Amino acid sequence: MFPAPYMTKNKLVLYFRDGLEVVKHMVSNPILACVIEWDAYQLFDCSWHGREDRVYTEFMSGDFAWKFQVRITNFLSILSLLNVHRLKTQINSVIGGRSILGIFLASDKTPLTVGMGNREMHPLLISIANIKASVRMKASSHAFALVGYLPIPKFPDDYSADLKAALIGRLFHFCIKKITRKLQAAMVNPVKMSDGDGHICSVVTPLVSHIADWPEQRMISCVAASASPISLAKATEF
Repeated sequence: MFPAPYMTKNKLVLYFRDGLEVVKHMVSNPILACVIEWDAYQLFDCSWHGREDRVYTEFMSGDFAWKFQVRITNFLSILSLLNVHRLKTQINSVIGGRSILGIFLASDKTPLTVGMGNREMHPLLISIANIKASVRMKASSHAFALVGYLPIPKFPDDYSADLKAALIGRLFHFCIKKITRKLQAAMVNPVKMSDGDGHICSVVTPLVSHIADWPEQRMISCVAASASPISLAKATEF
């Protein structure tokens, strides 16, 4: 529970677990040991007259995982030429024997009751992009873990609609930042965790996707209702 600078009709309570600790628990699950990919790779199909066609399957076969490490490696080469020792050491600690562990977030405000108090909840789920998609999308695999319940504020009626929207968005980002604080730090400073086979892995944890509906996408991107969350297109253009 935390104090709010603006008045609300209800108390704001954030129930959450540390995002990094949840990820460590999922990585150490022996059931997932054989379906987590640790190396970025590229697949090519040469079956059509010997032409090489790029094939995308899992997250680690995509451009993000491949370019993530290539970009840092190239940056390290530039630092070597410039002889920037301090920053070079920091970047080298990220790529030297480390793996990328992509993070998925998913959130959606869900009604619990209709006509009986109109109760709602706003769960936040987390998963690992390195898990094979065929396994991650099965509910029985438990590849998505509940990491928190976000507070749903109710503001006084005299607040304008624009102010309410801004406050709701600010609260959302505050809660996400608190839950993922250690995960964000792990993007720069690698963390060690045990996999399902008992091996100690050193990983960086970039956020690769946040699954949400259209209103929540706009709130995450901090754009107006008439704007696109992923482009500069106007509402009249799509």
